[in-house]
Amino acid sequence: MLSLDLIPFRKERRKVLPLLVPPDDREHLAIAAALLELYQEAARTAVPRGELETLSNSIAAGSGDSAFAAALNALLLQRSRFSVAEEGTDYAVRRRELFLRSFASLGAADADFSPEVHRTTVLNAPSGADFDLYGDLPELEQLTVPPSGSPEEWLERYNLALVQGLAANATELVVTTDESDPAKLRKVLKYMKFFRLLVLLEKTGDGGLQFSISGPYALFEANRKYAVALASALPALLALSRWTLSAEIRLKRGTGHLTVDQNAPLGGGYRGFSSYVPEEIRLFHQEFAAKGKGWKIVGGAPFLDGGKQQLILPDFSFQREDDGVTLHLELFHRWHAAQLEERLALLERRPELPLLLGIDRSIAGDEAFRSILERYPNCASRIYRFRDFPGVANTLKLLESNSGTLI
Repeated sequence: MLSLDLIPFRKERRKVLPLLVPPDDREHLAIAAALLELYQEAARTAVPRGELETLSNSIAAGSGDSAFAAALNALLLQRSRFSVAEEGTDYAVRRRELFLRSFASLGAADADFSPEVHRTTVLNAPSGADFDLYGDLPELEQLTVPPSGSPEEWLERYNLALVQGLAANATELVVTTDESDPAKLRKVLKYMKFFRLLVLLEKTGDGGLQFSISGPYALFEANRKYAVALASALPALLALSRWTLSAEIRLKRGTGHLTVDQNAPLGGGYRGFSSYVPEEIRLFHQEFAAKGKGWKIVGGAPFLDGGKQQLILPDFSFQREDDGVTLHLELFHRWHAAQLEERLALLERRPELPLLLGIDRSIAGDEAFRSILERYPNCASRIYRFRDFPGVANTLKLLESNSGTLI
């Protein structure tokens, strides 16, 4: 993601127009190609990170569009992998020990501990020569995995990063789509769930869908972590055939309105997410399969009708194996307090919905939870709390206690 300082845009009245780059623009392709070649060469020749940044900044400064080159270079750095320090190692102590052994073995009278002298002496150290003496210094990290992709792909990823950076400063985003492929819709919503965004899903009058996604500036206070989560989820939209994103953006001076659709030259969407399972979910599935006691997790959770054109996509669907009774579970995490109140009110009105709720303790401490039970007495048997992610035992208990009523 890019900060506002690196995002070129212009403002026409209230419209915010990011200066997207055509993916076939020769000048910008040449800049991207030069930077990518530098990163590939740095990985082959073990150029230290500090030197790599100096060289890449030189290319950016000398290019025809230095602002574009600087922003693209920032993205390339973000997508690169560098060597990391060994955990639990006191590098300062190890360096001194090896230097002293090196100089002693050479009979040196004076101990010069500079990196330049080290490079010629440490190779003769009696032991420890395979130790990366400067592994704790960021400027001496080695590039291990350079960014991949063609210059054309990186121009599209750059364009996407402009939209992401602006969206990270939104109060609210609204995505509308008439996508007819339910698998694509589920994939996008899976991303929204994965990043724990605040999303209201509604039907539109023309048969389409609208996602209203709260932005970081809609929260009680601007939340950097939520902004990053929001930006990280946006590439999922590229899986849709037709879509439009509208957002109210907070700028350094005032606000503006951003509109982007499927015709924008954006790239870098997630390709393998449908096969990716986060570790916490994988472990939950694994443990539930072992301890489910007649229940199983079933895929393809349905959209539940929440009334007033609203739809609900549960996080999990569970089916009892002997009679096919199916119940759904929706989870509410740290940023979902406002939506939780709406869902509790819905269940008070619609007790027939086969929906159970899991609530993170971060938004339902003991006092807050007692208040919930007092205000929504009919929901008491349908909710439980968890810390970070629900446990199997409590989930099974909730399923069993509601299997005879919510069918």
